[in-house]
Amino acid sequence: MRCVPGYTLATLSWKAGDFEVYRALRQEDQKPVLIKVPVSAHPSPAVIRQLEHEYEVTQDLDPKLIVRALGLEREGNRVALVLENGVDQMLAGLLGTPMDVEAFLKMAIGIATALAEIHRHDLVNKDIKTQNILLDTERGQVRITGFGIASRLLRERQSPEPPEVRAGSLLPSFLKWNSSLANSRLFRTFHRRTLRTDFRWYCDNF
Repeated sequence: MRCVPGYTLATLSWKAGDFEVYRALRQEDQKPVLIKVPVSAHPSPAVIRQLEHEYEVTQDLDPKLIVRALGLEREGNRVALVLENGVDQMLAGLLGTPMDVEAFLKMAIGIATALAEIHRHDLVNKDIKTQNILLDTERGQVRITGFGIASRLLRERQSPEPPEVRAGSLLPSFLKWNSSLANSRLFRTFHRRTLRTDFRWYCDNF
């Protein structure tokens, strides 16, 4: 089990690339938090910079829509990012689970609203994937995390490489739906918007 001074780590919630995320309690007030740490005991400067960058870019974003970073904890060459909790499930955990239209649309609207908040601050997340879309099922909220490689929109420059070799993630076909919904005006509009920014939404037959 990892050790972060001032926090009691409970369970490993998920792994994402170079990082692990744990559920934890802040010892001074027993506040539930998430702790994001590098998988490696000797992380590279680039990995540490991702944690620092995520802390910086989330400070001005709406915490109802974004998993905001509360602080950075350092001890020697170890760095941990402390994140707000309040989520109980990853979207990845719903893969393969049937979902009715109302629940699907509610979640899609939540994702679109969170992305709009990111874009309002001229940010591009660049790592939208099911592991970084978190759900608060009790309140019916969707929040996005994973801002380690996010960039400011005005600074973004497209490289000549194809999308599959660029840094970041494109959201896979995490929710398959029927072709009539995929071809609807709502989805075409939503699809065009997201193609210009963070991800491609693939809709296949359910």
